Amino acid sequence: MRAYNALYRRQHHDELMAKEAAYREAHKEQRRVYDMGRDREANRLRVERWEAQHPERARKNHLQAQHALRARKAGVATISIDRDAIFERDGGICGICRTPVPKAEMSIDHIVAISKGGPNLPGNVQLAHLRCNKAKRDRH
Repeated sequence: MRAYNALYRRQHHDELMAKEAAYREAHKEQRRVYDMGRDREANRLRVERWEAQHPERARKNHLQAQHALRARKAGVATISIDRDAIFERDGGICGICRTPVPKAEMSIDHIVAISKGGPNLPGNVQLAHLRCNKAKRDRH
């Protein structure tokens, strides 16, 4: 069987190379993701460099992923929430203590906590000071 396969590969070399090239072209993104996972250390360093260059975006991405993960684990609805849009929507006012929130101190508070079955949707979040949000915890 090996001899047959080797003979087939020699006889159909160009055709097989064309198929392989077409596959690589059609699956570029999957291969990129797969290749990144193969060299975890290089990927970790690449992510650390990006996070150092973009600290605010990295923080937003981390918080957004954290909320989405908690929502998925709780089995509630989730959607990507733009923190800046919530800040604008709420006029920069804390939904808990009703005082202005500097962007450096802002956090997103779930009105009905995810742990209590509240969805991770824009209609269930409000702007809050980080200290107010921590003091509120999962009460609503």
